[in-house]
Amino acid sequence: MIPALDITVLTTLFEARDPALTFFFENVTFFGNAMTIFVLAALLVLTHCIQRHGAYMLALLTAVIGSSFATVVIKFAFERPRPDHWFWAVPEVGYSMPSAHAALSLAFYGFCIWI
Repeated sequence: MIPALDITVLTTLFEARDPALTFFFENVTFFGNAMTIFVLAALLVLTHCIQRHGAYMLALLTAVIGSSFATVVIKFAFERPRPDHWFWAVPEVGYSMPSAHAALSLAFYGFCIWI
């Protein structure tokens, strides 16, 4: 059931792919990239250190590092493969679920909204 649904959804999205939208979302996804999140988190931690907000710094580190660790553990627990390469808009490696982009973005940007 799920593999058949996956193929249907992937095929539908692939056929509807628009180069301009693909370019736009490739740039948007940069803000969910692990390196981008870690650099922004480091800058925010530095800001909290300077302002002596230790609790915020600890909470941010816990959210980002915990999210990163949990994502890796869950990926290896589920071992859900990525779709075939011809469906890719950008190359990725490793298992597909859960999304590290989504998990890290939620942890970091959600924390920023919270503070």
